[in-house]
Amino acid sequence: MTIKKFLLLVLVFGIIMSIGCSAKYTSPTPDYLTNKKEKYVEVVNAPYEKVYSYLVEYAEKKDFTTDYYNKKSGWITLSFNSSNPERLITGGEWEYKDSRPSIQMDFKGDYVKFASKYHIVQLNGKCHIVGTKISEDKTKISVRTRYFLKIEKANKTVRWSFETGNCDTVKIPFGTIGTTRKARIICPTHKLENDILNAVANEFE
Repeated sequence: MTIKKFLLLVLVFGIIMSIGCSAKYTSPTPDYLTNKKEKYVEVVNAPYEKVYSYLVEYAEKKDFTTDYYNKKSGWITLSFNSSNPERLITGGEWEYKDSRPSIQMDFKGDYVKFASKYHIVQLNGKCHIVGTKISEDKTKISVRTRYFLKIEKANKTVRWSFETGNCDTVKIPFGTIGTTRKARIICPTHKLENDILNAVANEFE
């Protein structure tokens, strides 16, 4: 077989495989990248002792593992795993339609949700909470989280690592038929950070 014939066969095969397939990816454009330092801090009108104790109790009631806490320094470090990663992170908008009889797939939504449905996804991380005494009746709380995401498909693995206020961009080694292999941008939704800060604010309002 000549190279010309081989290339023609590859082209024909690609056309056949792409019939009925369409895909579109829109990366996330989070607005939290502006003024991110101020957004994950809460000041409450309550004594440091009470606020810190509440945070320890809050962590025990939620799905966290307490790795470290030190009342003197104000630090609390928590570990977590999520069975619903699309609640805590976002991969942007992903649209994919495949009308071939053997596939029949029509998806529109967050890329992380798509990956959770059709691939193997694992999300875990470390959440660092710091309490600081401002005065006798005022305490500042800051929350920062480090996220670790792993997606597996067909014995290939991709990993992302990012923290509060930032994203990570990684090229995926597996594409979707009919599309080029592209990078995927993964960012936090900041639900985890905001849930903690809102809980503290509501407790001492």
